[in-house]
Amino acid sequence: MAKKEQKGKQKKVSWYRSVQTKILVTLLVVTTLILGGFAIYNLTEARARLESELQRVAETTVQRLSQQVIGPMWSLNDEQLIESIEAAMLERRVYSVIIREEDRESIYLGRRRDDNWNITPADSDPQGDYILSKTTLLHEGEEMIGVLEVYVSRRFLQQQFDELVMTEIRRAAVLDLALILVTLLLLRRLLVRPIRELTDASERISSGQLNTKIEIRSRDEIGMLAGAINKLQTSLRIAMERMKKSG
Repeated sequence: MAKKEQKGKQKKVSWYRSVQTKILVTLLVVTTLILGGFAIYNLTEARARLESELQRVAETTVQRLSQQVIGPMWSLNDEQLIESIEAAMLERRVYSVIIREEDRESIYLGRRRDDNWNITPADSDPQGDYILSKTTLLHEGEEMIGVLEVYVSRRFLQQQFDELVMTEIRRAAVLDLALILVTLLLLRRLLVRPIRELTDASERISSGQLNTKIEIRSRDEIGMLAGAINKLQTSLRIAMERMKKSG
């Protein structure tokens, strides 16, 4: 009875020592590294693309707005200037618009966002991390009357980037899970189950059951192993029969 219990214990392999676990862990590490590398590359490209888009927003806004404010700036029509600036700031990524005087330092008129992202007067330079685009305001293309500066916020860029990061994490997790599940099913069908059947058959043969049938007929390495055990079984049966006859 003790021997049977010992044999039963020998059939069990700790999950962390099994071939299946080792293959799955290796596959998980490799695929995670590969997917992580692709994710980092994609996120780097996405970050550069978002930065380029913000730069285009700043340049487009300053070019379009400069054509609208030269006339009001020359005639000192502040109401029209404010109207043009606030119209440009309907683009929520535009944080601030500053019009400076001829000395390029003094602020003639400006608008910026407050903490609630509403438009308010600006009497100082914006503080923070912004994309700046500016152009000189020339009356009739000759006389300088001021400088127009457009500041575009990276606030929404960071939000978009964070969403992309979460998307890449979810995508990697789903791909990892799908790959692990498919590999697990294939390993159980093609490797674990046949190996267990061969192990059970080998133990029965070693205990003297020389008529044990091995049903595995695959043409892979498992099939070759099954064929070798069948040949061993036949050789043992013949040797046992000769021993009986000679005895």
